[in-house]
Amino acid sequence: MSLTRRGVLAFGGTAVAATLLGGSSRAQTRGVTPISPRVDRLPWFYARDHSARRFGALTFRSGVEINDPYPFFGGFSGLWRSPDGGSLLAVSDNGDWFSADIRDDGEGISGLDSAAMAPMLDARGRPLGMTEHFDVEALDVADGVAYVAIERTNALMRFDLREGGITVRGEELPAPPEMRTWARNKGPEGLAVAPPASPVAGALVVIAERSRPGADSPTQGVIVEGDRHGVFEVARSEWFDITDIEFLENGDLLLLERRYRIFRDIGARVRRIPGETIRPGALLDGPVIFEAGARHQIDNMEGLASHRAASGELVLTMISDDNFSILQRTLLLEFVLDGA
Repeated sequence: MSLTRRGVLAFGGTAVAATLLGGSSRAQTRGVTPISPRVDRLPWFYARDHSARRFGALTFRSGVEINDPYPFFGGFSGLWRSPDGGSLLAVSDNGDWFSADIRDDGEGISGLDSAAMAPMLDARGRPLGMTEHFDVEALDVADGVAYVAIERTNALMRFDLREGGITVRGEELPAPPEMRTWARNKGPEGLAVAPPASPVAGALVVIAERSRPGADSPTQGVIVEGDRHGVFEVARSEWFDITDIEFLENGDLLLLERRYRIFRDIGARVRRIPGETIRPGALLDGPVIFEAGARHQIDNMEGLASHRAASGELVLTMISDDNFSILQRTLLLEFVLDGA
């Protein structure tokens, strides 16, 4: 079900409707706020060749820049799209939800409808932005339940969206002890629930941005639950940090990586990890299937999601974290993964 205003109402019923109308008495500083983002389509992806569409194993489908004057808009680090691609849900560094319905004109994203933002709430009803758990960096949704990872405290939370949409209170999940050793600002950036085809089916998989210093030092990941619970490592190279992960239907794992060195360069890439290699004790690595740099329409790319288009194509969507800076942009980019 779409987790936008329509989906929120479906999940949360009259209580959510009251919130949308400003009638809720819940203990929070903000409720659900409808917004009307301006969406500007990107006419090209590569500055040197505006007609270029193919980049590695990905074909550029569409892209937009999104702006809104709402003061809490931006900083999006985690992304999910509904199975049909008709809606999106994102989480921000300030601990806010962003939901919207996606308009598609047959050539890609053309606009956003029924957009709304709301503070993410802890078990006591407090906005996460007013607690230590404010830095939300990763998101996945499975069977109507949203799982998020919080970088500053290396914490995991669960939100049952079926019980109230984006107004629901979350609960903290027991985090594996290994996560307690991750640096406060380099902790969990990638989170996903393994699909049925995965050898760790149903398990929550979490990967740190950079669990130890060094340009090419491996970073740590954790299979949080299931029969194959345990710790693994992921190879890193060329100053790229992991910013999100996404499972494919066959169990393979995609890694979204970001290189962002101020006044030097910017980069984004995607690696594909064979699903059968995901196990405790493994050092995961795989080929780069996409890479972009300063001459491409990218920014600080931090969120990755996938869905099946009506055509049957597998569409990957990336979102950028603008760090609430006027020098950066909130971009939403779509690519088709070849042969998927």
